[in-house]
Amino acid sequence: MFGKKNKEFKQLLKKAKKGDADAQFKVACKYYDGTDIERDYESAVFWLKKSAGQGNGDSQNFLGCCYETGNGVEKNVETAFVWYNKSAEQKNPVAICNIARCYKYGICVEQDKGKAFELFEKAALQNYPKALNECGVCYKTGTGVQKSLEKSAEYFLKAAGLGEANAQYNLATAYAYGEGIAKDLKKAIEWFKKAAGQGVGNAQYYLGYAYYKGIVVERDFDNAVKWLSKSAEQGNASAQFWLGVCYFYGKGIFYRNPKLYDYDFDYQKGVEWFIKSAENGCASAQSKLGTCYLEGKGIGQDYDKAVFWFKKAAEQGNKGGYYNLGYCYQNGYGVEKDGKKAEEWYKKSE
Repeated sequence: MFGKKNKEFKQLLKKAKKGDADAQFKVACKYYDGTDIERDYESAVFWLKKSAGQGNGDSQNFLGCCYETGNGVEKNVETAFVWYNKSAEQKNPVAICNIARCYKYGICVEQDKGKAFELFEKAALQNYPKALNECGVCYKTGTGVQKSLEKSAEYFLKAAGLGEANAQYNLATAYAYGEGIAKDLKKAIEWFKKAAGQGVGNAQYYLGYAYYKGIVVERDFDNAVKWLSKSAEQGNASAQFWLGVCYFYGKGIFYRNPKLYDYDFDYQKGVEWFIKSAENGCASAQSKLGTCYLEGKGIGQDYDKAVFWFKKAAEQGNKGGYYNLGYCYQNGYGVEKDGKKAEEWYKKSE
């Protein structure tokens, strides 16, 4: 044990040992999160079982999560479902959502998207933010309920106002594209900022892109790199591509300032991000990476690899990939020179 709150933990543990179900739940949470005590999933499960056995709904749901993930106990989705149901019987909205998720994806039960929506809606009636967001997603996609962008926006707005990060992102996209709500880019950026601040990778990408392009906000290279980096590190392929663009071209091209061209770019770092993005399936990155191999910028010149990535981009309908393949066939770079094929690829790029 460690930290200034050691004494408080000891007092809580003392209550738990005397059979206080609420204290047992709190001790379990501390062991699970590693708060005021070294993280220990098995000890967490021990106390969750004690508390859940006394009917504590939060512990029953949490114990179900442990069985589903296999943290501190052997993974068993059927047992997880049993504990979710015990908690749901006490109208625990988190447990109800977990059961809904099981029906939505067919986890240990027959998939039933209609039943999943009913359960999400039931939890949403308690103003549980995640349930409200899930209802919004169901209405947006027509999953288990008739599609309605207007209703989806209503749910996203309510959940976002309660601080639900994914709902804030979903509301932002609704404002950005006018989906079920009047298009308003200013409000979209406001909600992207809120969601990005809570770590939503897609929101971080859109915010970084907005700073790069000057959409609603003033163009700001440093903020663009900041938010694109956060998103790229979470694996967002589009963010990885645009972060690569930032490094590859630097502030000079960004601010249209020739005086900055000579020192503020990094081809190698740009290519590193193009590779990550291309490998994650981004067609624009695949085409750009091919160009880097073709020209030997930021990486060793390799015509075969250039053609490989141009073809990957072309397979996704990328016009840059089409054009570059035409260029390779015209000049015999990485392929046998063929004017007819070159013309065919050039036409596709028009």
